[in-house]
Amino acid sequence: MLVTLLFGTLGLYGMNNNDLDTLSKAELLNHIANLTHQLTEAKDAREEAELLAETITEHATELENQLYEQNKTMSSYIKQVGKIIEAAVAVESNTFDAIQLRDVTPRTDELGLLARVFGQMVETVRAREQQLAQAKNQLEAVLDAVPGSIAWIDCQGRYIGVNRHLAELVSLKTSDFVNQPVGFSGQSSEFEEFVYQFLDSPLESTAQELPVTLEGQLQHYLLVAQKYDQGQGIVLVGIDISERKTAERELAQQRNQFARFVPREYLQFLRRDSLVNVRLGEHVSMDMAVMFSDIRAFTTLAERMTPQDSFDFVNQYLGAVSPALRACRGFIVKYMGDGIMAAFPQSADDAVAGGIAHLEKVQVFNEHQRAKNYPMITVGVGIHFGRVMVGIVGESGRMQGDAFSDSVNLAARLEGLTKFYGVSLLISEAVLEQLSNPMHYNIRFIDRAVVKGRHEAIAIYEVFDGESEAIRQLKHETQPDFEVAISCYREGNLDEAALYFQRVLDHNSQDRPVQLYLKRINLLLEQGLPEHWDGTWQFTEK
Repeated sequence: MLVTLLFGTLGLYGMNNNDLDTLSKAELLNHIANLTHQLTEAKDAREEAELLAETITEHATELENQLYEQNKTMSSYIKQVGKIIEAAVAVESNTFDAIQLRDVTPRTDELGLLARVFGQMVETVRAREQQLAQAKNQLEAVLDAVPGSIAWIDCQGRYIGVNRHLAELVSLKTSDFVNQPVGFSGQSSEFEEFVYQFLDSPLESTAQELPVTLEGQLQHYLLVAQKYDQGQGIVLVGIDISERKTAERELAQQRNQFARFVPREYLQFLRRDSLVNVRLGEHVSMDMAVMFSDIRAFTTLAERMTPQDSFDFVNQYLGAVSPALRACRGFIVKYMGDGIMAAFPQSADDAVAGGIAHLEKVQVFNEHQRAKNYPMITVGVGIHFGRVMVGIVGESGRMQGDAFSDSVNLAARLEGLTKFYGVSLLISEAVLEQLSNPMHYNIRFIDRAVVKGRHEAIAIYEVFDGESEAIRQLKHETQPDFEVAISCYREGNLDEAALYFQRVLDHNSQDRPVQLYLKRINLLLEQGLPEHWDGTWQFTEK
């Protein structure tokens, strides 16, 4: 084998057997030495190769083991990721249980952190949901306890929800309203119109009292609506105020009943909104026109009537003439049997217009009396303008509105003088001065007199617009002569005055003031004119 190896080695060096025979011993030993060295190197190389193969084998096994472990770890990771995914699905279906992540939460890596955070979030959400459910139940309990109707409506006019009270009003369940358009139940078109008008308006909130038909019955609701979420929806609260409306109507009826005894103008003067707040002695003082009217010879007329007939007659008369005074912005201070005391706080024109309207109503009243063959009446009206105190008089157990002052007394005196002069309507000079346009009326000067209870003379004027057309025409035609006669009378020229008065009487034989003046002139001619005569007449009786 050595020889073979030797020869093989020599062959490596390009030597053959013939060459070997030619080698010297030294050369042969040298070749053997080289061969031995090469064999040693080959052995070392073999050992290194074997060691390398052994090392590779060991590393391959370790790598295989590592790869196995990694595959095992990855498989577990993937499986636990799947558990988190399953947990998420369970949360969505509300079947999640924390035990599903018990194998994942112990991990110290990101997956374990994710599992723990996920579990905590689910617990937090469930706690919040429980709180919200409790709050929802509490809110529903409160809303159901509220004595009103509550609804949530989207911007399209569809119900989001209602409280139980509203549902029961129309005999439905709260769930029946969800996603239904307003008015779907067909109960109230007024409510439907209110909602859509508010949705279309730029207003953020609104409130309105609305009549609403529910179950065929008309009810009254106070509706309060508020937009939210930038107009995407509204919340609406409806409070049944039907009882309040009924109470208001009853209160209004009571006030109207009270106003039949105490005029509303009293409350306005006293700055009170209710008779309940009025106190005894409260009053105001202001300039206004005061009117008195009275049926002449009513006592004689009533003597021919039964007590019931008397009351019926007076009430029919007062019912006929009183509205005419209110229509002229006057109010009745009080009735005095068949007499009336009225006040006109706005203007003297109102009072004169009221007096004329009063007399016109008397004419209509008399036409009805004539048609029934009942007795007709004549009325005297006196008006004065001045300071008047309007207030509450009486005592704690019985109070009433009243007006009094010297101006009131003078108005009453003027009404009394209508009987003396035989005219229907007398006004004072103060009234004439307050008229916006005296030429608008038919007015003539009657007298200058000092009435009972006064020291100063007043000028007295007749307004004959309320007379019949025939009488107005006669007085208008004779007014120039009448004024000349008055002027002569006041100057003391009694004969000439009598001449002109007679001319008037010849044309109008029913002119009572002219008849009075002619009698007065005859008396003065017999007795002589008083010293410092200026035409003023002194009355000693009311």
